[in-house]
Amino acid sequence: LGIILRSSCQYAYGTSNIPDIADTVYLAVSFMAGCTDISISQPSDAWVLNKSTEDDKDGAISDLSKAITIEPNDSDLYNRRATARVWDEANITIEDLTEAIEDYLQARQLSPKKEFVSGYWHALQKRADIYIQQGQFRLAIDDYTAYIEVAFENRDVLTKRGIAKKELGDLKGACADWQRVIEIRGKYDDEKERLEEVKEAIELLKEHCE
Repeated sequence: LGIILRSSCQYAYGTSNIPDIADTVYLAVSFMAGCTDISISQPSDAWVLNKSTEDDKDGAISDLSKAITIEPNDSDLYNRRATARVWDEANITIEDLTEAIEDYLQARQLSPKKEFVSGYWHALQKRADIYIQQGQFRLAIDDYTAYIEVAFENRDVLTKRGIAKKELGDLKGACADWQRVIEIRGKYDDEKERLEEVKEAIELLKEHCE
């Protein structure tokens, strides 16, 4: 019988995207016919997730969903399932991102003091980027705005939100976003990197706002 022991802090403080921190303990056991069936109720999450997200995304999501039915108030389980949903970025879908965002929000609601924010930011931005590609500009604006409200004024996010606003005919709002991109100054900004990040916004301002 193999028991997988995982780090309790792995999925709570910005480490959800690194390989599992875990070890396995093997016990020699025997079962006698006629004994009562084994039923494990605690700890639920440590017994069901015996799959690597990278190797078996669907299996990991399925196991975590089973664990959630047993421990519906465990915020870490929702966070881990959200991470599993968005693991394969090359094949990610709107549905994956939407379900991940719902899981991240549930995790934050259950444990508001824990740091589940970075995964939530990433899912919002990624979904907004896909909405842009699909021409769903209003939905993209909503996600970019949500990102800014819970995270910070990201230059890339503001640039893209401006593009979405322009596509919907809100040129004033678009120009305001692009102007803000230029105005943002981070405490630890590298000037060369900053100039590269504002380059597109400057070009858009010149083309549409002067």
